[in-house]
Amino acid sequence: MLQHLALSTVISKLLYMAASLILAATVDMPPALNNCKLNEQDGACFTDIAERRFVFLDAATSRCQMIADKYLVEVTLKELSRAATPPYVLQSEQLSFVIAACKRRDARALGLQQPNRPRLMFPGTKWCGPGDEADSFDDLGELREVDACCRDHDQCPDNIKPQETKHNITNDSGFTISHCDCDDAFRSCLTAAGGEAAEAVGLAYFSTGFIKCFRLAPPVVACVTWSG
Repeated sequence: MLQHLALSTVISKLLYMAASLILAATVDMPPALNNCKLNEQDGACFTDIAERRFVFLDAATSRCQMIADKYLVEVTLKELSRAATPPYVLQSEQLSFVIAACKRRDARALGLQQPNRPRLMFPGTKWCGPGDEADSFDDLGELREVDACCRDHDQCPDNIKPQETKHNITNDSGFTISHCDCDDAFRSCLTAAGGEAAEAVGLAYFSTGFIKCFRLAPPVVACVTWSG
């Protein structure tokens, strides 16, 4: 059974761990199943209420391990349940905060953040474009609903950067590609936001043909010749 923490306890623990853990790049394999404890010595496991995302903050190895594939999350949660070390359940926005901290820490470590470099950002937003111009996770532009969609999509825990190989997939494009579940959530968010700005952002992202997504699935056995 998944555990629920009081909001104040979660926030205080998250702030402590974000300040104390040195978060590194994402990895593919699920974390060690005996370390899912909420303390600064070992780290902590988190999922969201929908159980669509999973994050492990590992103090021992200084790594931030993130899973976004629904199947892998399901398998990991089952194994954690068997091991009697269930993760802590956060609200979606709280887990997004954890993921944002992971990505920002990683970007600083790799020297990818360049504050003086001009960015092509959609007018009225701070997250709808390459990178972001926000001062914090809660910093949104005038088009708050649309910007929140872009911000949440930026926090997709499973993506592949340009020229990076992950899950045996090589991204040879010039754009970061995300797990298809993240793109589906992005599309739904923009649709719910509505309006010309949401439509423009959606068209720019989904209709250019430049940006693709990936999904992990077992091999498919299919008919390759017509047998009718």
